[in-house]
Amino acid sequence: MLLSRYKMKLLKYISFLSVLLLSVQAHSKTKDHAKVSFAYDVDFQMQFDNREFYRSAFTPSMTVFGARLTPSFGLAVRQKDGTVHKLMAGIDVMKDFGNSPVSPGRADAESPETDQRLSNLNLFREITMYYSLERQMGKTGLSLAAGIFPRRLSEGNYSRAFFSDSLRFYDNNLEGLLLKFTREKAYFEVGCDWMGQYGQTRREKFMIYTSGEGKVLPFLSLGYAGLWECVYALNGKKLTEKEGEELGLVIMKKLNEYTAKWKAAEDIDYSIYGTPIESTTYRFAKCLQKRFGIVKDVTDRNYITNSYHVHVTEPIGAFDKLALEAKFQALSPGGAISYVEVPNMENNIDAVISVMQFIYENIMYAELNTKSDFCQECGYDGEILIEEEDGKLIWKCPKCGNTDQNKMNVARRTCGYIGTQYWNQGRTQEIKDRVLHL
Repeated sequence: MLLSRYKMKLLKYISFLSVLLLSVQAHSKTKDHAKVSFAYDVDFQMQFDNREFYRSAFTPSMTVFGARLTPSFGLAVRQKDGTVHKLMAGIDVMKDFGNSPVSPGRADAESPETDQRLSNLNLFREITMYYSLERQMGKTGLSLAAGIFPRRLSEGNYSRAFFSDSLRFYDNNLEGLLLKFTREKAYFEVGCDWMGQYGQTRREKFMIYTSGEGKVLPFLSLGYAGLWECVYALNGKKLTEKEGEELGLVIMKKLNEYTAKWKAAEDIDYSIYGTPIESTTYRFAKCLQKRFGIVKDVTDRNYITNSYHVHVTEPIGAFDKLALEAKFQALSPGGAISYVEVPNMENNIDAVISVMQFIYENIMYAELNTKSDFCQECGYDGEILIEEEDGKLIWKCPKCGNTDQNKMNVARRTCGYIGTQYWNQGRTQEIKDRVLHL
């Protein structure tokens, strides 16, 4: 009688699976743009836990030893964009080793241990049926599971205080939803396990859980400056000349080749940074002069050109400058900024818009530089000039001659931002030498 009941239950499960697969397959044939295939998943687990608890009031000392098999079958529909839909159904079979019926003759009375269904006839625990979705969105992978599905689909790192080994083994299926997002070095999931339905003798019971982690790749930016001087020292050509531009690009590409090798070898995100070097330009120039002496158009000034920039004294139009520097900016993945020096553009907004449109279409990051000065002595709001006095560069109001820096306001682009402090002699000379590009 028990064997017949077992066979009937098995036939019901098989019939259900067959009808489910046939219905999904018939529906999928109408989708000519999708590829339909047979899908299966088989999971086998074995659990051994020698629980020898000493005088525990919570759990008896015993050995848990068993195995379970969870096969599932279904259909997978793959769309042209790579999205995969799966509809799966299966059965869950489990056996605790040694859990066989005790002979009634050896037991004082009937008990769960004398139940004949322990004779490997009641191994089916539950049916599994679920829908899953897998989709790649750029670098982010999206996964969704809904229904009764294997708990192992949840990949989060959870404490055993919440999900013990016994729970994972004896309740290895989730009933609910699971949503996962994955990237190369990051993972996040949120799930809901519906564990009990409301009834006369029980309350609703469910668990909402989440887990995630992200690994930030260590990074190191390698700043460079003085590409203009480097190229001129090597072949006597400017970056604005064909031979100079070609050599400059070769140097930049070689730097990027090395950072790529270091990144692959050390798993550190090395990148080339077009540094503006701020006030260090003065110290850099002095160190080069001390080492190499005064070399015309290379070390004969008290500053070094920022990153890949065209030299501040070079006469060049705004659009030509941005177009040229865009090539080098693309080879500075660690960061870069370009600029064009402009006069007061209040009466020529159309030109400002034209430059901004060109920047938007041709270069990653650039700006327009103008001047904003004010003399507190006479109220002059034009450009405060830089003049040399006793071998030192000073700021001077052209209207009243004021040279007291505490009684004037001067704003200039320093290195990607507008600075209002006063600079060292090297950076001040660089500001003085700037020519207009528009």
